[in-house]
Amino acid sequence: MKRNYYAEAIEVISQEQDWRAMIVEIAKTNPSVIANCSVVTSVTRKIQVCYDNKGKIDAIKLHRQLTGSSLKDAKEAVEAACQ
Repeated sequence: MKRNYYAEAIEVISQEQDWRAMIVEIAKTNPSVIANCSVVTSVTRKIQVCYDNKGKIDAIKLHRQLTGSSLKDAKEAVEAACQ
């Protein structure tokens, strides 16, 4: 089963109070992750806007289009991002 790392990261960061320190630790171990953060943020914002304007199904379709993820992973990511 393919893990949805984006959804997991969003969930962890939204629950983590000291998220800046966590990001610094991630950057120390894998600098390329930080380079991808702006892409993740951009996708998340697009998904949230789509969810607000068009609804959950269209947001899931957009997520799949932008990321190439499976239907299940897209649904979980949209639900995590738009709660």
